[in-house]
Amino acid sequence: MMHMQPCMLQGPRSRMALLILSWASVVGSLPLRLVAETGAPRPQLLQREGLAASENAPPYDFDSGGLKPNGHFNFESASSARWPRERQKFRRRLLSSSERHAAELKKLGVDDKEDSFLWGELSDFKAEDTSKYWDALCNGTNMSKSNKLPGDAATSKLNVTVVLSSWQLADNNTCSEFVGDEYTDALKAFKDCGATCDGLSDTGRNMSKIRLCALGGNRKASNTSRVFNKPADFVSPKGQPRPPIELGFWRDFCVYRLKGRSLRIMHEGQNCLAASVKALTKATNPVECMELAAKDTECAEVFDFRFGPPPVCRCLKKDMSCAPAVSTGGHVYAPSMQ
Repeated sequence: MMHMQPCMLQGPRSRMALLILSWASVVGSLPLRLVAETGAPRPQLLQREGLAASENAPPYDFDSGGLKPNGHFNFESASSARWPRERQKFRRRLLSSSERHAAELKKLGVDDKEDSFLWGELSDFKAEDTSKYWDALCNGTNMSKSNKLPGDAATSKLNVTVVLSSWQLADNNTCSEFVGDEYTDALKAFKDCGATCDGLSDTGRNMSKIRLCALGGNRKASNTSRVFNKPADFVSPKGQPRPPIELGFWRDFCVYRLKGRSLRIMHEGQNCLAASVKALTKATNPVECMELAAKDTECAEVFDFRFGPPPVCRCLKKDMSCAPAVSTGGHVYAPSMQ
């Protein structure tokens, strides 16, 4: 009991010391509260040293170097300032082909002229002039009897001696192998010397007995025979172009076309008055009708013609008026003014 008494006395002492410290802190804060209640300036924490230093300090600059504030708050974009223009150009590239196609389609729906069913000038729809082709056809071929056209050799009598003059002659030779039987007609043997034949063996030396030499065979000596070796570039008459056909038609066509240039249609789809014309016979086309009218002393240069059947050729009588009227066929012709 005696040992516990100091401890008990020490505890109240400690509590008393703490109480005194608390009252000291309360008393220390009384001046601040009084100053605040009386309106006096309140001391600021972390105040700069000296009143003069705080008054002379420059204000803080909130401008970081960007755009000046204009009173409106704008979000800062995550992309560059060129992004809208780049996207616009990208979209235009994608749409350019579609816009061009749409523009072409729009042109097709608009008429070029008022009250017109065409989308171009009438001259644009004319057929191409084929005169050059027909001129080359009619003037580029000489159909006279003296002209030897390709293929003439296949239809005329061949001179075997002349034909074989270009073949290499191997005298006192014969062939080791032959194709087919013996020929007595040199022309027949020549025509039958085809792909499996490379020469003609004249066993009688007078073209009366001929054998076809086999292709690739050898030549051997013979005092009673000779060989005509076929050239490597020889072309058989069977491989030549066929002779021209329908010569009469093309001759008449070219003559008709040449003379037809001197005519012009004076009244299309019309014929002259029946009382003003004279009927002519044996005309199958306007050119022949023109020639018949030129030979008749009662006819003028004007005439009408219908192909028929049957064809009708009538010339205008001299000192008469044609007085053309609509007809079911034919035209009124006159000499060309060119």
